[in-house]
Amino acid sequence: MTALDSWDPARTALLSMDCQNDICHERGVFTGPIAAQVAATGVFARIAECLAAARAAGILVVHVRHLTDPTAGPGSRESSRVLRGMRRVGALVPGTWGAEIVDEARPADGELVVDKHRISAFAGTDLDRVLRQRGVDSLVLTGISTSFVVEGTARDAVDRGFRTAVVSDGCADLDPETHRLAVERVLPMLATVTDSAAVARWLATEPTSPLAAATP
Repeated sequence: MTALDSWDPARTALLSMDCQNDICHERGVFTGPIAAQVAATGVFARIAECLAAARAAGILVVHVRHLTDPTAGPGSRESSRVLRGMRRVGALVPGTWGAEIVDEARPADGELVVDKHRISAFAGTDLDRVLRQRGVDSLVLTGISTSFVVEGTARDAVDRGFRTAVVSDGCADLDPETHRLAVERVLPMLATVTDSAAVARWLATEPTSPLAAATP
């Protein structure tokens, strides 16, 4: 039995975050370390496994995209090194191929897509309201990269009172060591760290109701 077994799938959402061409595709703006790790780890096969399991179970699936804020300028909150760098190199521009979600993680018809301009999926978006309106109190996180959107969203989710799990093989980072440190040292302090096989097994069972206690 895993920690997820006491969660209620009917009150859980699966988030697939920043799986976009400019970040992950070999022809994207950020060709290099992340694209290489995506290819080496086969992370999109694992994300696809989680998406398929979530769809079969009928739980809420949310896709999160990072878009460069076209209105941001000097002195804005975009003026951090990484966000400023995205703007400088013309990455993740709304309406471009690079900003689109990769084919392997493409949203199904009717699935929610949330656009953000910051690190966390909650920052400056209506994600919190959308989840609460649907009775969601638990989140399963996947995405690119582990130490960026996944960790940032996990921290934000916990602060907002959402029970949170991270799919360790449903994430990838600039290099294996950064990913390992995140899933072995940092994220276990915030969330349940699980894997795609455990998520698929859990979602293949009947939903539990009422919601039972789980950790963390």
